[in-house]
Amino acid sequence: MAAGGKPWKLTDSPGGPCMSCHTGMTYLMARPALRRALGEKPATTYEQGLLAGLSARVTKKSGEVISPLFTKEPRLTENIGAESIFAALFLQSEPAFDRLWALQIRDGKNTGAWPWFSVNLEPWETDASPYYGASLAAMAVAKMPASYRKRSEVKERVSALYGYLAKEYAVQPLHNRIMALWAGVLDKPARQALIKELWSKQESDGGWTAAAMGPWSEHKDAPPEAGTNAYMTGFVAYVLRQSGVSNSDANLRRALVWLKTNQNKTTGAWEAKSMNKPFPAASNQIKFMNDAATAFAAMSLLPVK
Repeated sequence: MAAGGKPWKLTDSPGGPCMSCHTGMTYLMARPALRRALGEKPATTYEQGLLAGLSARVTKKSGEVISPLFTKEPRLTENIGAESIFAALFLQSEPAFDRLWALQIRDGKNTGAWPWFSVNLEPWETDASPYYGASLAAMAVAKMPASYRKRSEVKERVSALYGYLAKEYAVQPLHNRIMALWAGVLDKPARQALIKELWSKQESDGGWTAAAMGPWSEHKDAPPEAGTNAYMTGFVAYVLRQSGVSNSDANLRRALVWLKTNQNKTTGAWEAKSMNKPFPAASNQIKFMNDAATAFAAMSLLPVK
């Protein structure tokens, strides 16, 4: 969906707009939280549209019926893998979980994970990004109905997921390891070690840089961005709060102060640049990192649910 509510052809999918890590996913996380804080009851048109699209496609197991953008492998399979995780996370329905397990990888290095986009685009679509997707799947599993979880085949699939997350954790970029913290799959020593590492990488102004969340691949055309990054700061602050770090923690307070003082007062957004390439000023693509930064910054500043 483009700015102003007009359909954007690139994301126009059967059954409604497609999902994305930077915009669709973060909107479906942030907007309900903002509604609760603002005392708004009905879901917005955009929330309803995204959820309706996921529902309309929930039985589809072929990538070409999910999005017209992807007509060849491996994108077809990567697309349906990502969609299956989003549907399980946001719909929490039996059909969504049934498809999730049907598409889980059963052999090879990524056994227990799902096909996920690998197009050398940081931070969500690289060779390491199946870990990001699997962490989202673990969040979905945490909300899975108890009666469904008791099924023997489901137990087996969940075990494979947790096994993958444990096996691949140490080799992930910091950004992905934070996802494991958010998903609640780390034991106490690993959790404490990761939080200590995050504090060690915090800037003097209270935020975090994009570089600190890597290592990343080099992108020679990426717009230069020195200093604290709004997306990384919002993301880290939000996950730390969700993981039980208290608002009274001095380091977290510094991060929240940075977020409060770096919101664009005109647009209401937090601004971050692409880590990969420049985009025209009027394009939708230039807003992708802003969408993600704004969602996590806003959630960081709301009361913990």
